[in-house]
Amino acid sequence: MLTVSDSACELIGQLLIEVQATEGFVVRIVPGETGLFLAIDEIHPGDATYEHDGKPVLAVSQILADLLEDQTLDVQETPSGRELTLVPTVEPGSEPERESEPDAE
Repeated sequence: MLTVSDSACELIGQLLIEVQATEGFVVRIVPGETGLFLAIDEIHPGDATYEHDGKPVLAVSQILADLLEDQTLDVQETPSGRELTLVPTVEPGSEPERESEPDAE
């Protein structure tokens, strides 16, 4: 299942406050023709949900959460501010794979 960092849940919680989302509404990751998008929506039965400060802030359909099982939703600092980004999940105790260097001849 998709992993969501604490900092991503915190940023999403702040977004919900900024847009003055109605109680019970969360951010939803929605697939589109050219990628994944964010929308404000209600939690649907069977959704995977993620919380911040004891309140649900993010919902993802279980099918999409399973498809993203090797991904982590995290926050990246950019020149325009903090942005949500999907990055490969790194298991505790393992290091990311590096491209091998070609053999020197």
